[in-house]
Formats: sequence, structure tokens, C-alpha cells
Amino acid sequence: MPGRMHDTSRSAARQNIRLQLTSRPEEVALARALLRGVAETVGIDVQQMDEIRTAVSEACNNVVQHAYDGAIGPIELDVALRSDALEVTVRDHGRGMPALARPLGESDTLGIGLMVIMALCEHAELSAGPNSGLEVRMRFSTPGVGALDSGGELPGRVAPLDPLDPDSPGVAVAIGPVSLARSVLPWLLTAMATRAHFSTDRISDLQLVGDEIAEHSEPLIEGAHVCVQISASSRKVTQCIWPLSNGGAARLLAGSRGAIERLGGEWEIREEGSRERLIVSLRDER
Repeated sequence: MPGRMHDTSRSAARQNIRLQLTSRPEEVALARALLRGVAETVGIDVQQMDEIRTAVSEACNNVVQHAYDGAIGPIELDVALRSDALEVTVRDHGRGMPALARPLGESDTLGIGLMVIMALCEHAELSAGPNSGLEVRMRFSTPGVGALDSGGELPGRVAPLDPLDPDSPGVAVAIGPVSLARSVLPWLLTAMATRAHFSTDRISDLQLVGDEIAEHSEPLIEGAHVCVQISASSRKVTQCIWPLSNGGAARLLAGSRGAIERLGGEWEIREEGSRERLIVSLRDER
């Protein structure tokens, strides 16, 4: 029987990644894509990562099916890379449930999905969210994998829309250290490009633009985490990168402009006080 997770207060404060998405069934694939990028970064083997992705998918599916009574609401997924452990929290702001603040093995209201989570985790715990809804906290033993210091606490809200607009599908992610974005962002961009019906060649172009932005953004980000919002519409993917220092958007654009221009991308710089956002869009004009 799994026990309570250890050091949950620290886990909640210093995460490497926070992913915000909506509770549409197709959004669960974005969580799986993100975890694939994490595995590449720290060297978690394929078999174990498949188990981690399965458990996290079950937690997200539980939100999709039960949290909002058929409506669309937000899902937050936090990832922390500790020494010899990966911690993942899936959080919703829905209606909650009576069996709270206990190890999953002690709940008498478990569905099949939560039983799968319990079987795949070293520790798993179900508890009330900070304001409403539920949190499922999962800890996976990853021997030989070192911690990644995020360098600071995550912003309380990642998305510029607070919360994400359920009528405008998109995903927002905060990643720290910024270097981690080089592995995570390409997988999220690929998933969103597939949704936008990009061709295989155009997906490769989008990945190239994402790689250029991730490579040049690290010294220009204010704070410990780079925040990126990605939206997809028919034949178009847009990514918004922030918080950039004053003048940082222009310097980031200068570093990656060659690839953006060569591949027919569009860009915009938005100033927000002493910080800036860089918005880059790519279309598939087939």
C-alpha cells in the first residue's frame, strides 16, 4: 500500500515545470508529450517513462471525466525533478470529492484509473486543492537521476489568461531551468502542430524555430522560468515567450530571426512595463 508523499510543502514550492491546459480529452496527449521531453533531458529509461506517462494520463483523464460535470475547466500539472525521484502533481479546480487527504490505497471511492496510479507510483496521495478541486500527487523512484534545480519558485499563474480561456484552446507552460525548455518545447510544439494539421515538413520547420528560440532565450529571461503559451488554429501555430527583459525580445528575435524569416514566420513584440513578450507564428499554407 503506498504511503503519503514526503516533503510535499517543498514539492509544491519549487517545481521545474508547470503545465496549464484545459480538460478536453485530446489535451491529455500534451501532458504525455511534455513528459517525453523530461525523460530525454534526464535519461529516464523508456519503460519507466511509459509507466509514468500512463499514471499521469490516468490522473488527467480523471479530471476530464469527473471534475467539471461535463463542462470544460483548467488542469494544472506540476513536475519536479528531485534526487532519485520524479514528482508529478495533477490539479483541478472542480467539484472535488469526499475522500480527501489520504493515501490512495485508503480511499473507498477509487475508480480503475486511480487504482492504476496507485500501482505505478512509489507514493501517491489524493488531497483537496488550495482553493477547490483535487490534487493527485505522485512520486516515482528514478534511481541514478539527479535533481534539476529550478532556481526559484514558479509564478502563481503561468497563462496570460487567468485561467486559460476554455473557448480558446491552448496550452501554457513554465519551465526552469530555462535550458530544460530545449527538450520539452519541441514535443509540445509537435503535438500542437499535429492538431493544426501541419505537414511533416512544416512540423520540422516549427521545431527548428522553437529550437532557435529556446537556445537564445536563456540569458534574456527575467526570473528562473521561461513561460510559453502555444495556441493552434487551422494551419497556424503561435507561441508567446515571456517574461523577457527590457530589450530582450529584440535580442531574442535577432538571434533567431534568420530561421523565422527563412521559414516564413511572423512575429510581434509586446511591451508590459519593464518586461516584454515575443509572439511568433508559423503557418502551413499548403
